[in-house]
Amino acid sequence: MQSINDRRLTELNAQVQSLEARQAEQQSVVEQLRRKLAQATEADLNAEAKALQSGSARTPKAAEG
Repeated sequence: MQSINDRRLTELNAQVQSLEARQAEQQSVVEQLRRKLAQATEADLNAEAKALQSGSARTPKAAEG
């Protein structure tokens, strides 16, 4: 039979595991968003460079944001 302290420790360990799993999921989401931001920044820079090379007075609207 588990004591109250043992049960509480088991509950806390389960919570820690759950929180660690959520943290890993969120870190994955953050990394995906960072990659998207980097891609958007690169696309914006390329579009701006292309517009400047073509002599256009207007630069395209940024995709990043």
